[in-house]
Amino acid sequence: MLANWNLNRDYRHKYEMFFRYGHLTHVWSVEIAAGAVHLYISDYGEKREKHFVDRYSGGVQYHWRYPPEHRPNAAPQHHDCPYTHGVCWHDGTSTYATEHYIPMIEHMPIDSVHEMVFRSLERDAERTLIGTPACRGC
Repeated sequence: MLANWNLNRDYRHKYEMFFRYGHLTHVWSVEIAAGAVHLYISDYGEKREKHFVDRYSGGVQYHWRYPPEHRPNAAPQHHDCPYTHGVCWHDGTSTYATEHYIPMIEHMPIDSVHEMVFRSLERDAERTLIGTPACRGC
């Protein structure tokens, strides 16, 4: 299926879907030389939507292979990160997922969702992980 999508072939793309705490959860990730970025979105169903307005919850996590410039002396949070396959320093935001990705997915034709999410994650990874002192030659 990836063969028909306009994605960067030098990056590793992965999609998973599973039940987490009884709710359907989708996870997209893009791994590049500098690190990785992943997006998760959980569907809590119509019952939650009626009571709390938001049906979906999610977050975007950035994983650096080297200490990011905003935490240059910090120890790595993971020594066997599933996204970088080694050490990583990570940081994330649920606001960006709520304001950017969830509305994008809700209003997109279902057959376009994966390609658009992966393309957007590629741009996020390039903008956030590449070209910083932490990248060290990426």
